[in-house]
Amino acid sequence: MKRPLAVSAVALVIGIIIAEKVPSFIHGLCAVILVCIAACLAWRRITCRSPFLLLALPFLVSGFLLHHYNSRAVSTRFLPWLGRKVVVEGSIHDEPVFSDGRITFTLSVDTVIENGVATPIRKGKIRVRVYSDNPLDELRYGRMVQISAEVEIPAGQRNIGGFDYRRYLAARGISGVCSINPLQLKVLEGNRGFFLKSAGYAVRKGILDALYKTMSRQEASVAAGMLIGYTDEMPESLEEAFRKAGLSHIMAVSGANLAFLLLPFIWLLKRIGLNPRWASVISLPVMLIYVFATGMEASVIRAAIMAGIMLLGMIIWRQTDFFCSISASAMLILLSNTFMLFDTGFILSYSASISLVVFYKPIFDRLPAKIPKVIRDTLAGTLSAQLGVIPVIAGTFNTFSVVSILANLAVVPITGVLTTLTAILAVLWFVFQPVCHALGLAASFIIGVILGVTRTISSLPWAELDIATPGFLLTAGYYLILLAIRYGIPWMERRVQDLRPSAADKPGNAVREMEQGYDGKGKPEENKSEKSRRKRFGWLVPCILAFYGVMILLDMVPSGKLEIYFADVGQGDCSIIRTPSGKSIIVDGGGSVYDDESSYTGEMIVVPVLYDLKITRIDVMVATHGHADHIKGLKSVIDSMRVKRLVVADADDSEMNELTDYARSRGIPVERADQDDIVYSEDGLMLTAIYPLDDKTRIPSGRTASANELSLVIRLDYAGFSAVFTGDIGSPAENLILGQEALDCDLIKVPHHGSKYSSGAEFVRQASPAIAVISVGKNRYGHPDGEVKKRYMSAGARIYETLHHGGIMVSVDPRKPGQVSVRTVIKE
Repeated sequence: MKRPLAVSAVALVIGIIIAEKVPSFIHGLCAVILVCIAACLAWRRITCRSPFLLLALPFLVSGFLLHHYNSRAVSTRFLPWLGRKVVVEGSIHDEPVFSDGRITFTLSVDTVIENGVATPIRKGKIRVRVYSDNPLDELRYGRMVQISAEVEIPAGQRNIGGFDYRRYLAARGISGVCSINPLQLKVLEGNRGFFLKSAGYAVRKGILDALYKTMSRQEASVAAGMLIGYTDEMPESLEEAFRKAGLSHIMAVSGANLAFLLLPFIWLLKRIGLNPRWASVISLPVMLIYVFATGMEASVIRAAIMAGIMLLGMIIWRQTDFFCSISASAMLILLSNTFMLFDTGFILSYSASISLVVFYKPIFDRLPAKIPKVIRDTLAGTLSAQLGVIPVIAGTFNTFSVVSILANLAVVPITGVLTTLTAILAVLWFVFQPVCHALGLAASFIIGVILGVTRTISSLPWAELDIATPGFLLTAGYYLILLAIRYGIPWMERRVQDLRPSAADKPGNAVREMEQGYDGKGKPEENKSEKSRRKRFGWLVPCILAFYGVMILLDMVPSGKLEIYFADVGQGDCSIIRTPSGKSIIVDGGGSVYDDESSYTGEMIVVPVLYDLKITRIDVMVATHGHADHIKGLKSVIDSMRVKRLVVADADDSEMNELTDYARSRGIPVERADQDDIVYSEDGLMLTAIYPLDDKTRIPSGRTASANELSLVIRLDYAGFSAVFTGDIGSPAENLILGQEALDCDLIKVPHHGSKYSSGAEFVRQASPAIAVISVGKNRYGHPDGEVKKRYMSAGARIYETLHHGGIMVSVDPRKPGQVSVRTVIKE
């Protein structure tokens, strides 16, 4: 087997995955040992085995041990000072960024001081946010600073399939976060910046100055994104247009950018008389400065390592191999930080690069020769890269760009020209600025064309599809099918090759060629044995495709269980019900009073959770009352997927008008419900309203009435199980529904986040739930109240809080009567 380095890289990845997925060190170590034994047995059966393949085993063990150590370090490095006021000293690790009234930078920590005792910290970094109306010029890369703050450990994954902020920061070497004001910050004497990194930041500042002083802000933001991957000042609407058109990749610095810059630079060095070896030597530090200027994202680090290997090969007169180069780059990155394996940029970069190399030539060769080469090249490149990243994009962003090929055909051929042009502009800005304005006009024209094409294509109503998160089996099956189509069935290909005569056996004339299995033109002709073998194995690929289709259909079949998921939306409510027949109901959607046109909670938490639960349509949307922490996120759901109807309380809740008007403007019918109304029903399942009461004279009304006391309270019944969803009702509304049989339940969503003004003693006694779920986040209201929790525990309820448990999944299987399964994202 060739390329043992590639096998070692795969082994390293497997070791890291085992450490990530198996929390127990002992169990994980046993899994590693079993994999090693299986690998040794497989190695003995390989005909052309190489002893170098055994080098993969140490990398397997190294990946496991390294990631186990790193995971522990990230969780415990600042644990001794959690929630305590300390003084932290260190140096600024990157260039501070000022945006939206805050300055963000990474602090490389030297010491943590508490009560006069200084504790040295090794390899510890903190993400610092300084809330300030103005940027602080004294904060620069390398400067020594002292801060007084409470260091917190970043939050991990809090919902099913949710964003893991701790792992995201860990991939950047960060294991703590803190927020301060300028008075808590002191700049010290000294500077510890690395000179090449300082040069890189200086180059980036110069490039940005050149672009923003020779073009409009919008055009400059596009040029900056394409040249150095800087998109901080790009309008969100423009980023969305690039995403919908499938052109986001042109804003990420990758191997193409390095090629556009390095190849002309090396050519220029050769033209002035340097040989290839010296041209490569000079190019290495130039490339490093460029890498630092781009911000050192995963894609550019990968491309830089591969380019460095290529340049090193030129220096020592050795030819490089793509798979060995990309394997070496992955191993170097992962050995330095194992968390990079789970970074989206890392995954996309390597998936696209490998797919491009594997599929580009077969696709290019199969395109009609009459098509112009530039179009064939763009088509082959786009298709081959897309094949590798479709599951990654679907799983991460839950979108698929239908118009990607069309957009890339129109835009990609001119991106190389634009990148080279803006690079020349940036270089000349340092030496001869007058000519830069003319170059800026030329670049602006090209960018205008790109923006016109992007906006036109992305505005098509079917430009982008929203899709549910694919499962592991579907993703694995997809890649297996790709490999089967690309390389065929391995054992079939090997046996077919054995049937073909070697070059040494080729006879010299056409007659003898025919006798030896050639067609008279020097090309091998399939003999009967080969045709028979191809016929025998030819059905395998269609069978694999059919099996994959069946898997997709089975994945769409409802489980037959009732599932209730209480999403962790911070200080707010969001309950998602998946009925046994596969229908989807959402009760509230979280949000914040600070949400305006869009909701962070809705876009970044609720909608992704729905996709991760395989939900792409809402059959019933229930909004209990009009407070922002319950309904703002629902607007994002309406924007993202089809909603068949909205149900609200039949009460005088004026704060609900914003949502109902928005729903009607989108063509969604709005229904009002009160006591005994059926909100939804299917075979064996009923969702019924308990409150507001039919008698409207008994419920609060008028402008002074609190929306909390007008909350829609609903009860769910299925297979002997019952659940009550209470919104934010307080004691006045609770007293109105006392005595109703519908109050007695197995599960209750605790009213008003566990407020002390709700969940009265009699209410809890009559409800007598076995499970009490409190949807709550960090707050200044004292939720949940300790006495309220004691009441539920005294009534025999197990209490689950989203603040401590993250998302909470409750499952009811009709085949197991009386059993209710509860799983939490954060394990106790």
